[in-house]
Amino acid sequence: MITLYTMTFAEFLRKHGDSVEWQKVKTKFEQFPNFTLGNMNLKMYDLLVEKYDIWEIGSEDENIFYHEFNEKVNELLIKYVPKIESYIASFKDLLQRKIDLSQGGSTTNYLYPVSTQQGKISNEVKYNGNKESLLLIFKSNAELLTQVMNLKDIYLDCLEEFSRCFMTIY
Repeated sequence: MITLYTMTFAEFLRKHGDSVEWQKVKTKFEQFPNFTLGNMNLKMYDLLVEKYDIWEIGSEDENIFYHEFNEKVNELLIKYVPKIESYIASFKDLLQRKIDLSQGGSTTNYLYPVSTQQGKISNEVKYNGNKESLLLIFKSNAELLTQVMNLKDIYLDCLEEFSRCFMTIY
């Protein structure tokens, strides 16, 4: 028995990777933030190509695949880009136990408070200050680290959602 299949994603890219349609889809991947941590810098498009290279494209017609894949990219941009950006912005502060609080302003007391438009000022107190406040004082480092390790793998979740565009070869 001979296995029949449409084409793998790697074959599709060899055949259509330089086409105008695919380049439009590929440029949308630049909107996904890169995963950068230490000396690791990963791009969503590169991860996609490496993961799904041996999977069949999920359509028997290549034009339908363009359309469906483009729609999936649009959906995932809307769903994941804000989440990934927020994730990246707050990732470095996950183990912080302090927060900086700052405030500033003034308090003015008038001699005759009924008419404050041109009234005489009794006293004015100006304040401007910064202080650090402790957070999570009842959690140990081990408990905080355990919570960090249980965070969602948002990059991998996004990458997994592309699987609906493909079929696997067994």
